[in-house]
Amino acid sequence: RRQRQMCIRDSGISLWTAENEDQSLFVVNHRRDGHFVEIFDYQDGKLFHRQSVSGALMHSPNDVLAVGDNTFYVTNDHGSATKFGRMFEDYLQLARSYVLFYDGKKFRKVAEGLAYANGINMSPDGQTVYVAATIGQKIYVYDRDRTTGDLSRRTVIEAGTGVDNIEIDRQGDLWIGAHPKLLTFVKHSKNPGVLSPSQVIKVEKKASGQYQIREIYMNNGNPLSGASVAAVFENFLLIGAVFDERFLLCTVVN
Repeated sequence: RRQRQMCIRDSGISLWTAENEDQSLFVVNHRRDGHFVEIFDYQDGKLFHRQSVSGALMHSPNDVLAVGDNTFYVTNDHGSATKFGRMFEDYLQLARSYVLFYDGKKFRKVAEGLAYANGINMSPDGQTVYVAATIGQKIYVYDRDRTTGDLSRRTVIEAGTGVDNIEIDRQGDLWIGAHPKLLTFVKHSKNPGVLSPSQVIKVEKKASGQYQIREIYMNNGNPLSGASVAAVFENFLLIGAVFDERFLLCTVVN
């Protein structure tokens, strides 16, 4: 298999590890000729491009969740395929975005009615899928049918902040980068000089089945503005942002 150079304009990635420990990287790629999910196989420390997946339903992909060698979920952050329709959707804060499932051959909708579907991730046992709705300031929790890929809504967590990407630790808890002031974040996206607060929340599942939200980190936009993702490893927390050209590496104190 030959290596291939490719320009990636990504907004979401997901790593799939097969039962034989082979790994593949799935990447949302906004190319000039359309929106694609690129699938790369990881071998000998290198990525080899295997497949480009696109479809009419996937007109506004944001994040991807790999669940097989060539199967995945992807969030469409807008329901409308036109620029005017997306502006109308954002202005009125309409819940028209959705989640797609790609079964290796075709796309189909498996969850609808979300206000800006953004980050998506899955519990370690593969039975629960979490979707962040940024404008809705909610986290949707779905039961997953591992055979068909269908999603059934179990509950909705009121986050009270503009949740973005979702990372999950070994215990199954959620770590989410968030935008507590969405209008300020919109201004920041147009002018980096306008600082937008960075927030990290942790969502813990209790034995009762209920979810508890804890704020782990918050700043006023300095030293990192507009945090969108928070990944934890042991007692280290790596926080990334959409437009800032740096990361924050923090120590988590229990």
